[in-house]
Amino acid sequence: MTTERVFIFLTGAAVLALELISSRALNPFFGVALYIWTGVLSTTLVFLSVGYYLGGRLARDLDSKTLTASFHALIAASGLALAVSVHIYPVVLGPLARFSLVLGSFAACAVILCVPLIALSALNPLLVALERRNGPGSGESDDAGAGIIFFISTLGSVAGVSLAAFVLIAHWSNRESIALIALSLAVMAVAGALARRKHLARGPFTAVLVLALLGGMAAAAVLVEASRASVEVTDGQRRRWSILAERPTPFGTLKVARVTAPDGTTMTRLLNVGESMNGFLPGGESSYLFTYMIGAGTRPLVDSPRRALVLGFGAGVVPSYFASQGAQVDAVEINPEMERLARDHFGFRPRPDIRVVTADARTFVQGCRGEYDVVSIDLFFGDGIPEHLTTREFFADVRNCLAPQGVIAMNSLFVFENTTYYRHLVATMVSVFGAVALLEEPQGPGAAGTNYFIYARKDGGGFDAFAAPLARPSGTPAPIFESMVKTMKTARVIQPGSPFIAGIPVVRDETNPMAMVGIPLQTIYRVSIVTYTPDAILVD
Repeated sequence: MTTERVFIFLTGAAVLALELISSRALNPFFGVALYIWTGVLSTTLVFLSVGYYLGGRLARDLDSKTLTASFHALIAASGLALAVSVHIYPVVLGPLARFSLVLGSFAACAVILCVPLIALSALNPLLVALERRNGPGSGESDDAGAGIIFFISTLGSVAGVSLAAFVLIAHWSNRESIALIALSLAVMAVAGALARRKHLARGPFTAVLVLALLGGMAAAAVLVEASRASVEVTDGQRRRWSILAERPTPFGTLKVARVTAPDGTTMTRLLNVGESMNGFLPGGESSYLFTYMIGAGTRPLVDSPRRALVLGFGAGVVPSYFASQGAQVDAVEINPEMERLARDHFGFRPRPDIRVVTADARTFVQGCRGEYDVVSIDLFFGDGIPEHLTTREFFADVRNCLAPQGVIAMNSLFVFENTTYYRHLVATMVSVFGAVALLEEPQGPGAAGTNYFIYARKDGGGFDAFAAPLARPSGTPAPIFESMVKTMKTARVIQPGSPFIAGIPVVRDETNPMAMVGIPLQTIYRVSIVTYTPDAILVD
């Protein structure tokens, strides 16, 4: 049974690799909220349980030759089902997400994982039965050999999740990675059938080869399509989208998309997990207000910063602004591919006064002390701010990074329907800085939410400067400047005891509710993404 034990190791690797990669395939449509992992983990366990049960039933009812044929046929069938799912899920994920993010995520997991996981998990009890009947000294072990089989399978799962995290995800898209796993299962089935040719009747042997051939061809078709295809699609507003670049990374697949309006005007967008992180006009200017508000928008509070810290590199707009004002800039970005894309597609030019540091923002701010005149914060992943970057301890470290009269400017999302998440965030910042100023980006009627900009000062000084006339920053498009002026007029100061944060607990590392209270915000934001972004652009 040495051959089958090798396959149990490899199929165990496939199970955990699929679990990790399928969650990433769902992220652009369903987001990264807690219920996504709930859906992936729970459906995975359900399908594994069903497979174990069905495999046990087969093990009781079938003779040794039929068990051997079934073992290799299930490997071939799992590869075929997985290859078919790679063709299906790009079509169904969008409609499922628009139907219901929560229920749709469970259904989407089933589309990708149901048949493959049931088939693969059934292999374990089948092999236990085969070894008990055919192995030397069979039947003598009290556990019937189940312990060693599940030991080997679990070791394979460890190898599989490592392979997915450090190899597949780093070099291939999620569709390509799943297709590669399907192709590997097809090859495995053929190898197993050939190795056990003497033990298989002609009919089962042929069936295994046919299933494997179909699965291999379906998987190969995905890989060939991915190597040749250029994505272009028109959305419901008659805007034409085209993908200019796509780079898989451990932090989500980064995409550069050009969007052409019906009147011919274009915008180039930087996407991550479906979220449009920034947009650029044909002349290279940023078209997103937040890049100006957390950059040039700090001028009323700190006119000529000597040193600036930018948490969240994005496309390099904010670091470049502060450097243009004479500041020495440290830009912290967890994803090194972000800077490369900024250079290749968004006109960012490395310069000696901008140092890009690859690090988690939380780790970086723990080590700085009183150095920066301004700290600019734009930290998003998926549908919101990672919860470890919303706590009192994080903002206390940020405050320690500031010079005595230093200022922070933070970009955040706000939904009108549910303000709980945002009030937690503001209450936490007030507990550290004593007072903050909130500025709201004006929106038209019917908008579900907006960007809020939060400003704070280390010295606890006031925010009267926001009432003064704002000079138009160099290179700022006229419509953006108009929005800046309107946004400045919305400034309001939140202090301890303000009604906006009355009764709202401060977020701490040991009592962090943001993963749960953020679900309404994340849901509304993700619904807007899957509503206005074509499915073909979101598919990864």
